Amino acid sequence: MSLGTLAGGEAWAEQTRTTTTAAPALLFSYKLGKGVALEDPGHRFKLNIKTRLQVRYTGESGDEGAKSQHGVAIRRARLDVGGYIASPSIRYRMQLAFSPADVGLTDAGAQRRVPVLDGYIELRAAQALWVRAGQGKVPFNLERLASSQESRMVDRSLVDGEFTLDRDVGVTVFSDAPTDCGCFGYAAGCTRARGTHRWGWPTPSSCTSAGWRSAPSGR
Repeated sequence: MSLGTLAGGEAWAEQTRTTTTAAPALLFSYKLGKGVALEDPGHRFKLNIKTRLQVRYTGESGDEGAKSQHGVAIRRARLDVGGYIASPSIRYRMQLAFSPADVGLTDAGAQRRVPVLDGYIELRAAQALWVRAGQGKVPFNLERLASSQESRMVDRSLVDGEFTLDRDVGVTVFSDAPTDCGCFGYAAGCTRARGTHRWGWPTPSSCTSAGWRSAPSGR
């Protein structure tokens, strides 16, 4: 066997190994509670899709001789799409809700609210400075800001339902952990003060809110 034939064989083998081990165009992953994710290996794009369904059973036992009441309802049915574009610092999110309670479905079948709960673009310019523009939760009370998916209770309190600002369209400046210790976080926002299901800005009204969260023990 000549040296030229041997060198050609080694080059062909090296090319075959390089082709076999080439990085995939997109990385696919799945994690329980986090959904399905498609991500570019170069961290230029990510798409994360997850769904959530919460079914609630309510039972009420009547007094002696009274009839008991039972009911099953779909409290939450959500489709959540998010990720980043061009860089992990430029993020987006769109969350849709389809349960009767979320869209305000009446007994006649009329829908009082649009299914869009969250829809925004977020720029994480620095660890201590994140800017979010679009529709999302107003930084008002911690119980509302915490996702119902992470709640240890069946649902939020009645007080939260009466005094919350829920979601609105506007701009929010915040950071969950301005420092490495994670001992505190802050948020301040300005919204149009019209909620999620009323569009337009007929009057020059606005709502300004701010909040501060502390965690002495850190994250």
